Amino acid sequence: MWVRLNGERKIKAIIRDVEDDIAVMIITDSNLKHREKLLASEKAFSYKLQLDAIKRQGKRYNLGNSNTSAQIDKRSKDIVT
Repeated sequence: MWVRLNGERKIKAIIRDVEDDIAVMIITDSNLKHREKLLASEKAFSYKLQLDAIKRQGKRYNLGNSNTSAQIDKRSKDIVT
Protein backbone atom coordinates (compact mmCIF):
# COMPACT_ATOMS: atom_id res chain seq x y z
CA MET A 1 0.00 0.00 0.00
CA TRP A 2 1.21 3.46 -0.89
CA VAL A 3 1.68 5.89 2.02
CA ARG A 4 2.76 9.52 1.79
CA LEU A 5 5.73 10.72 3.76
CA ASN A 6 3.40 12.47 6.20
CA GLY A 7 1.51 9.21 6.83
CA GLU A 8 -1.63 9.98 4.82
CA ARG A 9 -3.16 7.21 2.75
CA LYS A 10 -5.47 9.39 0.67
CA ILE A 11 -4.71 11.84 -2.11
CA LYS A 12 -6.79 14.59 -3.67
CA ALA A 13 -7.84 13.60 -7.17
CA ILE A 14 -10.22 14.65 -9.89
CA ILE A 15 -11.66 11.84 -11.98
CA ARG A 16 -12.98 12.74 -15.40
CA ASP A 17 -14.53 10.56 -18.07
CA VAL A 18 -13.01 11.95 -21.28
CA GLU A 19 -12.05 10.69 -24.71
CA ASP A 20 -8.50 9.44 -25.26
CA ASP A 21 -7.32 12.54 -27.15
CA ILE A 22 -8.58 14.85 -24.42
CA ALA A 23 -6.84 12.68 -21.81
CA VAL A 24 -3.57 12.99 -23.75
CA MET A 25 -3.93 16.78 -23.78
CA ILE A 26 -4.61 16.90 -20.03
CA ILE A 27 -1.72 14.60 -19.13
CA THR A 28 0.88 16.25 -21.35
CA ASP A 29 -0.22 19.76 -20.37
CA SER A 30 0.03 18.86 -16.70
CA ASN A 31 3.51 17.37 -17.14
CA LEU A 32 4.75 20.38 -19.09
CA LYS A 33 3.43 22.83 -16.49
CA HIS A 34 4.23 21.05 -13.24
CA ARG A 35 7.42 19.04 -13.68
CA GLU A 36 10.44 21.06 -12.65
CA LYS A 37 13.02 19.38 -14.84
CA LEU A 38 12.14 18.00 -18.25
CA LEU A 39 14.62 16.83 -20.81
CA ALA A 40 14.32 18.42 -24.23
CA SER A 41 13.39 15.01 -25.62
CA GLU A 42 10.54 14.70 -23.06
CA LYS A 43 9.19 18.13 -24.01
CA ALA A 44 9.40 17.29 -27.70
CA PHE A 45 7.56 14.00 -27.16
CA SER A 46 4.82 15.76 -25.16
CA TYR A 47 4.34 18.37 -27.87
CA LYS A 48 4.22 15.64 -30.52
CA LEU A 49 1.52 13.78 -28.56
CA GLN A 50 -0.46 17.02 -28.29
CA LEU A 51 -0.11 17.77 -31.99
CA ASP A 52 -1.23 14.26 -32.93
CA ALA A 53 -4.25 14.53 -30.61
CA ILE A 54 -5.23 17.90 -32.09
CA LYS A 55 -4.94 16.53 -35.62
CA ARG A 56 -7.31 13.67 -34.78
CA GLN A 57 -9.98 15.91 -33.24
CA GLY A 58 -12.78 16.67 -35.63
CA LYS A 59 -11.06 14.89 -38.50
CA ARG A 60 -13.28 14.47 -41.54
CA TYR A 61 -12.69 11.78 -44.08
CA ASN A 62 -15.16 13.00 -46.71
CA LEU A 63 -13.40 16.22 -47.70
CA GLY A 64 -11.73 14.90 -50.84
CA ASN A 65 -9.66 18.08 -51.06
CA SER A 66 -6.05 17.74 -49.91
CA ASN A 67 -5.75 21.55 -49.71
CA THR A 68 -8.24 21.69 -46.86
CA SER A 69 -6.34 18.97 -45.01
CA ALA A 70 -3.10 20.95 -45.29
CA GLN A 71 -4.86 24.02 -43.84
CA ILE A 72 -6.13 22.00 -40.87
CA ASP A 73 -2.61 20.63 -40.20
CA LYS A 74 -1.14 24.13 -40.28
CA ARG A 75 -3.64 25.46 -37.76
CA SER A 76 -3.05 22.47 -35.47
CA LYS A 77 0.66 23.16 -35.42
CA ASP A 78 0.04 26.83 -34.60
CA ILE A 79 -2.14 25.85 -31.62
CA VAL A 80 0.53 23.66 -30.05
CA THR A 81 3.47 26.05 -30.50
